[in-house]
Amino acid sequence: MALAAISMRLVVPPAALPNPFPPRLVAQRAVLTSDMLLLLQNTAQAPATLSVPLFMQVTRGADVGTSGLYLLPSVVGNAVGGLGTGVYVSRTGCYRAAAVVSGLFGVFLGRL
Repeated sequence: MALAAISMRLVVPPAALPNPFPPRLVAQRAVLTSDMLLLLQNTAQAPATLSVPLFMQVTRGADVGTSGLYLLPSVVGNAVGGLGTGVYVSRTGCYRAAAVVSGLFGVFLGRL
């Protein structure tokens, strides 16, 4: 699919393709803040996702599948936390409390 998208971009002239992402959108404060927070979250999460299975393979002698299963609580927790926070913010409109509480959960529950 990526190859098809790249080849379409090379075959069709750029003027004929609509711009799906207007550059002025990035200048908006809400979009810029969201993108920066996403960048920070991904910067923190990616090393943990890559190093936990490797750590389990080296220290506990776990095979590849078992070491990957150690990530399951993290993935489920992120999904449930993200959905729960989205429901809370959409119902109450209060996002600051959700940001503070989720940060505290991340710090304290990450120690487990």
